[in-house]
Amino acid sequence: MYNARKVQAVFEQIRAFYAMAGRIPTCAEILSDFDDVAARVSLRFRIKLSPPVRVARIEFEGIRWELLTRSSGARRLFLWHAF
Repeated sequence: MYNARKVQAVFEQIRAFYAMAGRIPTCAEILSDFDDVAARVSLRFRIKLSPPVRVARIEFEGIRWELLTRSSGARRLFLWHAF
């Protein structure tokens, strides 16, 4: 039985898989073909991938606080960035 929510969930899983591989889809769509006579649905996921993306550098800006943790006594740097 066709369920639009399940199709959308699978579609999001496919997009997440490619995103984790560094290939963020530039164009993604679901193509569905309903055949009422045969009571069938054909689904095709069309994904046009962009070139792989890599993060070259990350910069943090904002207020920095140095805090002492109670459990280990180790010094940690927590970054505060308000969005």
